Amino acid sequence: MIILDLFLDNIFAFKDFHINFTYPKKIVRSTINAEHLKDRPNFRYKKVNIIMGANASGKTTLGKAMTAIFNFLLRDDTVGMIETIGNPARKASFSIDFILSDDTLYRVSYAMDTIMNDGVITGCEFIPSIMKAAIRKNDSYETACERLEEIDAPDFSSITGKGFGWAFSYPHKRKILPFERISDDELVFDVLNAVLKTLDPSIVKVEKSAEIKNAFIVRKRNKDIIIQDGEIAMESALSSGTAEGIDVAMTLIRIIKGINHFYYCDEKFAYINSDIEQRIFGIMLSHLKENDQLFFTTHNTDMLDLNLPQHSYTFLKKEIYDGDNRITAVSASEYLKKYSDSVRRAVENDVFSSLPDETYLDEFERKYPEEK
Repeated sequence: MIILDLFLDNIFAFKDFHINFTYPKKIVRSTINAEHLKDRPNFRYKKVNIIMGANASGKTTLGKAMTAIFNFLLRDDTVGMIETIGNPARKASFSIDFILSDDTLYRVSYAMDTIMNDGVITGCEFIPSIMKAAIRKNDSYETACERLEEIDAPDFSSITGKGFGWAFSYPHKRKILPFERISDDELVFDVLNAVLKTLDPSIVKVEKSAEIKNAFIVRKRNKDIIIQDGEIAMESALSSGTAEGIDVAMTLIRIIKGINHFYYCDEKFAYINSDIEQRIFGIMLSHLKENDQLFFTTHNTDMLDLNLPQHSYTFLKKEIYDGDNRITAVSASEYLKKYSDSVRRAVENDVFSSLPDETYLDEFERKYPEEK
């Protein structure tokens, strides 16, 4: 599955929010291989999306909005979708363009009108619009969009679920990949050992448990930690970075094995050394396959120094318009037109208006100056 365009209105804190994951022309000397739809070289999409922004700018919530939409489309999870509505007193809507595995561009839009009773949501009317277009050999995203036609379908799940898979990984998320799906694969333990032993030198070995079903054991010099059915036992015995490292390793396993094709890795390196974050990200990038897509949110400004196309960087910012908070997305390539333009320098000069507002700290320091 590849996401190409997303519009959200009254979904969580997003109001009239739009973000696009395509780019208009081929990048010379790009470091990302096959950044286009398989067998469709003109159909270019952002294969790697590094999303940055200040705290509370919507990086995690963007992933959660996508999760809710995916679950709604594939599994008809209306309850989860209703829970995303920011203000139940007004209509909400979303529109998403994506590709599954059949070289078809889909645009699925829903308007949602809640039914209220004494201030409580008692129901919701979902009004769908489903469009599609076959993607021709020489199509770009833009030319395929010109041929989108509405189809008569009661809901998206009635069309196809083929190729509709994803993997989201959030901070402090302890439920990881079901172990029974991967337990007999040597690659799994190669990845776990490489990642966890890098993060924690006291780890001696990670291996499958011979006694406990669907479990593996992290053996430290003075104790063993059991992970069974995706749950970490004795989590306090692991550092925050190592605990997150298990989920990072599982995401890397998914990518290498090609399990999902769509990956959203959200702030998983907050407790991990910057150099290691860049190294593991590089390994993830090197194992992305055709028609894969990776979303990677981070606060680490060292990620700005990676040799990536400028369109790989998107910055979220929250601003106030007429007393109302608005989140907007800015692609670095909208401002940086030359190959030599530095994304880091642009961020340091706040070209994207993505840096935190330090006005309140300035006011505090003026009121409480440094003691002499």
